[in-house]
Amino acid sequence: MKSFKNYITEARMTTVGEITAAIAGHKKAGEILNPAYQDLGSQARRVFGGDTRHVQELVLKHFHAGDKTPELKDFYYSWPSDSFASLNKAAKLLAKIKGPQYKDVITAGNEVVKKWVPIAADLKTLKGMVVKVTQKRAEAKQAAATVMSDKKASSAPLIKIFESHMNEYIAMAEKRAKAFVDDKLETLKKHGMDLDKVAPPPNSRTMGQSEYKTAQAKRDLYRSITKSTKSMLSRGEPDIREPNKVMIDRYIEMNKKGAEDAYRNFMEKMIQKIGKPVVGAKMTGSIWTNAVLTVTTEDNEEQVWHTQMILNFSKYQKMFNQFPSRRKK
Repeated sequence: MKSFKNYITEARMTTVGEITAAIAGHKKAGEILNPAYQDLGSQARRVFGGDTRHVQELVLKHFHAGDKTPELKDFYYSWPSDSFASLNKAAKLLAKIKGPQYKDVITAGNEVVKKWVPIAADLKTLKGMVVKVTQKRAEAKQAAATVMSDKKASSAPLIKIFESHMNEYIAMAEKRAKAFVDDKLETLKKHGMDLDKVAPPPNSRTMGQSEYKTAQAKRDLYRSITKSTKSMLSRGEPDIREPNKVMIDRYIEMNKKGAEDAYRNFMEKMIQKIGKPVVGAKMTGSIWTNAVLTVTTEDNEEQVWHTQMILNFSKYQKMFNQFPSRRKK
C-alpha cells in the first residue's frame, strides 16, 4: 500500500494518455486509496486546464479583433478552466456558434469536449471506488491477524508453553513498575518533594528541541504519579508534590498492559522466526533472565532458541521491554 508521500512524489502526468491509463488501472483494481484519488484528480485538472486555456486564447483573439458576438461571449464565460463541472454546458453553447470564421474555436473546443467528457465520467465513477487509508490498513491488519491465528493453531504446543509463563511475566512487570515508581518518589523525597528541583521546567530559549522534549517528558513523568499540595501556586513558589495513588495505580496498570502486549508480540515473532508448525516445545529458565526454548517442528527438526528480556527506557522515560532471541547453532 502506497503512502500519501509516495503519491505526491511520483512523476507528474503531462498527457491525456497518462491520465486515462492511470484511471483504467484503478478501475481494473476496483478500488483506489483516497490520497491517490485526490492526486489523480489534481493531475487530471492540471492537464485539462492546459487544453481549455488553448481554446480560451483562440476566443480572445476574436475578441481582440473586435468580434464579440453574443454566442461567442456566452461560450467564453461558460468555458471551464480547470473544472469539469461546466463542460457539458459549454459544449451546448459551442454548438450555437456559427460561421466559418470561428472554425478554429469550434474545432479546438469540440476536441477538448470529445477528449475530456468521458474522462470526467470515469473520474466520477472512480470516486465511488475510493477506499480510506485507515480502512485499508484495518483490512490488512485483520488479514494479518487471521494468518497469525492459523499459525498459532498449527503451533499449539509452543503457544501453550508461552502462555504458561504469561501470569508470571505480567506479575514481574507489575513488580518492576512499582519499583520504578518508588524510585521516583524517593528521588522527590530527597529533594523535599520539590518538582522544580528534580525536573525543572524546560526553557525553549536555552534548550535545543531534543533537550527540551526530554526535559518536558521527565517533568511530565513526575507529574503523572504525583499531585501538587496546593491548588494554585504563586509566581516563583516551589511546586511541592505528594503521591497520587489513583495515577500511580493507573501507571502500573498501563505498564502491565504494555508488558502483556509486548509479550504477545514476542510470541508472534518467535512463530515467524521458527518458520514451521511446532509439534513439541519446552522452555527452561525465565524469560526475565535467560530462557532456553527447544521446539520440534512438524518435519522433526529441533530448534533451540535463547531469549533474555531487556528492560529499557526511552529518552522520554517510557518503560518498554525487548526480547532479543538467537538460535543456537
